[in-house]
Amino acid sequence: MTHNAKIWAAQTAERNPPSAALDWTESGTLDIEISGEWERILKASGNTTVSEGLLSQAAMLGSHGKRIDARATNFALGFVDAMEPNDAAEALLLTQMAATHQATMMLARRLNHVENIAQQDVAEKALNKLARRWTR
Repeated sequence: MTHNAKIWAAQTAERNPPSAALDWTESGTLDIEISGEWERILKASGNTTVSEGLLSQAAMLGSHGKRIDARATNFALGFVDAMEPNDAAEALLLTQMAATHQATMMLARRLNHVENIAQQDVAEKALNKLARRWTR
């Protein structure tokens, strides 16, 4: 490991990125319990309304019906935190980038597991459209 890599590893080991534990309540709402250093995102967001909205939207990443995916949520929160946004616009755009990345990877996985030409065409078109959005 190079000297710079050792420095970076030491600096990132000290970080405690924000994360969320997700669970459905009996009333059918999503219960979100946060941990880690959420203050960096809160400060960049400018206020609790924006940061809570960011969190609730990130909590729905990878979720479908009553199935929730805390890993997808924590990936997005970790990405936003790692990029150290300076304001609400950056925090929201970084969240969108994380969501777009996850969708791109999901479509790539679908393309890798097609069973016929029709599925391949649909997956290829969707992946191509989505992947080009952030490269412009």
